[in-house]
Amino acid sequence: MQQDQEPQSILRHLFAVARFGVLATVQSRQPYANIVAYSTKDDFRAIYFATPRDTRKHLNIKDNPNVAFLINSAENRPDDAERAMAVTALGRAVELAGEERGRIVAAYALKHPALENFARSPASVIMKIDVDRYVIVRQFQHVTVWRPGR
Repeated sequence: MQQDQEPQSILRHLFAVARFGVLATVQSRQPYANIVAYSTKDDFRAIYFATPRDTRKHLNIKDNPNVAFLINSAENRPDDAERAMAVTALGRAVELAGEERGRIVAAYALKHPALENFARSPASVIMKIDVDRYVIVRQFQHVTVWRPGR
């Protein structure tokens, strides 16, 4: 496998098997984290999630759109130190509206059919993380930084 294709392969695999990630936002210089269901597109440039409009994470993003999103393959097994991977996406989150929101909700519902009504609800927002870079960690020591589309 070519070196420049390795990050895409890792991300493709991890995004296929992991249904949830941890979103980190900031409120008054204090980190705040939530588990959220997410979806992606094949170009790795964005991560999408739904959240109720009146949540701390949504309010934090409105105040400071810089976020981190962690996805990992750990299963709380002793061999996770050797086999598990973690990916942190760093970027800026924005709320989607209109036609783009509708397209993303449809894709999100394919990955999370039980959350389709939640995602379509007027009380929910669909957020897009425009990913600047991914930090991929394997075997707790092997770190790769990759920028999608570059």
